[in-house]
Amino acid sequence: MNIKKKVGFLLFVLVVICFCTKQTDNDNPPTRTGAKETSASSPIILNVCLKRPYFSSFLPYRFFYNNDSHIYELIYNTLITADYSGRLAPEVAECWEVSSDGKEYTFWLRKNITFHNGKLLTADDVLFSLKQLVSHTYKQNAELCCIEGTGDFVARRTPDITGLEKIDDFKFKVKLKKQCKYFLHFLSSKSTSIIPENFGGLSQTDFQEHPIGSGPFKFQNYQDKTLIKGFNFRKFTFTRNTDYFNFKSAKSTGKNKKTITKMKTTTTTATGNVDQLNLYLPREELDLGTLLYFDLFVKDITPQQKDVLTNRNVINSSYDLETILAINPKENQWIQNKEIRQLINYSINREQLVASLSSGNCIPAHLLMPVNLFGHDPYYRLDYQKARQLDTLKAENAVTFSLLIPPRQKKLAEYIREELKKVNINMKIILVDAETYYQKIEKSPEHSIILTGSADYPSPYNFLINLYRPDGLLNILKISSPQVLALIDKLPLIDIKEEVEILKHITRLIEEESIYIPLNCYANIIVMKPEIKRVLFKYPSIINFSSIEVENE
Repeated sequence: MNIKKKVGFLLFVLVVICFCTKQTDNDNPPTRTGAKETSASSPIILNVCLKRPYFSSFLPYRFFYNNDSHIYELIYNTLITADYSGRLAPEVAECWEVSSDGKEYTFWLRKNITFHNGKLLTADDVLFSLKQLVSHTYKQNAELCCIEGTGDFVARRTPDITGLEKIDDFKFKVKLKKQCKYFLHFLSSKSTSIIPENFGGLSQTDFQEHPIGSGPFKFQNYQDKTLIKGFNFRKFTFTRNTDYFNFKSAKSTGKNKKTITKMKTTTTTATGNVDQLNLYLPREELDLGTLLYFDLFVKDITPQQKDVLTNRNVINSSYDLETILAINPKENQWIQNKEIRQLINYSINREQLVASLSSGNCIPAHLLMPVNLFGHDPYYRLDYQKARQLDTLKAENAVTFSLLIPPRQKKLAEYIREELKKVNINMKIILVDAETYYQKIEKSPEHSIILTGSADYPSPYNFLINLYRPDGLLNILKISSPQVLALIDKLPLIDIKEEVEILKHITRLIEEESIYIPLNCYANIIVMKPEIKRVLFKYPSIINFSSIEVENE
C-alpha cells in the first residue's frame, strides 16, 4: 500500500447527445452506429484508456496504484462510501452505530447483495476481508492498529482478532482499543474492498486470475499485450453485473434513528447502460491520434490540444491531487538548516511553474492544505520576496541536492532546477522509471528531495494525519512535527471559527518547517465522445463507470 491509494470525490453530471459506439482492437478508428442500424437490444461496449500503465493486484490488500482504484470500483464494494468532502454514506453497510466513547462500531449489512459467483454477501465475508488487510498491511495503517487484538493476531499470539465480532449473518461489531476519528473514512477506502470468504473457494493465485466481487461489473479477462495503432496496451475486459444490488431497494432496519447513522443513497443510485467495458492501460506514451480511437480517455491535454478536440467533450475532475516536494534532512546536512528549506520553498514561483507546464489542468499550490479541505484559503500566497532575505544566509559555495522523480515529472523538475539556480542551489535530477521510483520511496528514501504527491481522500483531515504521523502512509520520510500533529488531532470541531483558526496555525507551522513544499494542484482531464451523455465521478480521479450512459439510438 502506498500514497497511490489516496484519491477525493466530486460529482459531475454531463448531458450531451448522440449515438453509441462499438469498437474492436484494430488499427481502424471506431465507427459510429446510427439509430437505424442499432436495435434496442444491441450491447453497448465502451472502450476506455487510462493514462498510466500500472496495475498491482486484484487483491485489495495489495492496493498500490491509482489504476487499482478504477478496477476495484468496478469489481468490488466497500462498507461505506464518501464524497469529495468526506461526508459518509452507506454502501454494503445499510447503517451503523457508534458507541458514545467512539470505540465500538456496530454495522448492519444489506441483505440483498450477492457476489459474482451467486453467493450472498454476509458478515463472514466482511470480517475475512478485514483480517486479510490486517495480516498484510497492519504496520501501514494506524486505523488497523487501533482495532482491539490486531497486534496479537499479527504476532500469532492469538488465532483471531478479538476486536472483530460477528453477531449474526448481517451484523457485526468492531471494537477499538483507542478512539480513531477517521475509522469510518478508512472503511470507505479501496483497500477495504470486500472479497468473499476464503477467496470464494479459490486459492489466492486463482483469485488473482479470476477475482470475485459484488460490484457493478464482472471481470472477464485480461490481455497483457494488445496492439492498437502500433501501440502496446494492457487490456482488462468487464461485463455488466445484471444482479447488482440497488440501493433504493434496501429495507430499513427500523433501529432508533437517534443512535443509528442512517443515510439514504438516492443521490448515488444512478446506473448506466454500458454492457461491456474494455479498460486499456498504455504501456508507452501515446499520440493524440491514437487516443482518439477510444470512447473515453484520461490524459494530460495541453490547451492547444483542447482546441483540436472540437467534436469531443473535455472536462476536468476537481483539483484534489497535489504535487509536493518532500525534503529529507536526514540525507543532506545542508537541508538540516531550516532557512535553506525555506529558501527552496520561497524561490519557486508557482504561477510561472503552472504556466510552464502548459497542461491546462493544474493550479498553483501555496498551501499544503488540500483544496477540498474546509479552511483552505484560496487567496493565500507565499511571499516570494522572503527568498531574497534568506539568500544571504546560505554558504558562499553552492549547495547541491538530489531530486528523485518519475519520468512524467521531468518538465516540472527542470523548472524547479532553473528556479533554484537563481539562489545558488544546484539541483541534480535523478530520473528513474516508475517502478523503481516507487520502490525507492517505499523502502529507503536516499535522496535530498523527493517529488511526490497525494489526493485528499478518504478524508481531508486524514490526509494531513497520514502526512504528519510518524508511521503515516504518506509520510515516506518518517519525519513528523509533534506541534502540527497535536493541532490536527483536535480536528474537526463543532466551532467552525475555532477550526479555521487551527487550520491557519497549522499552515504557519508547515510553512515555517518547509519539510513538505506544495507546488501545484492538478486535475485529470477526461475526453469523451458526444455519444456519452452522462458520467459521474465517485472521486475526482476515479470515474464511476457504472454510471456512464451512452445514447444508443
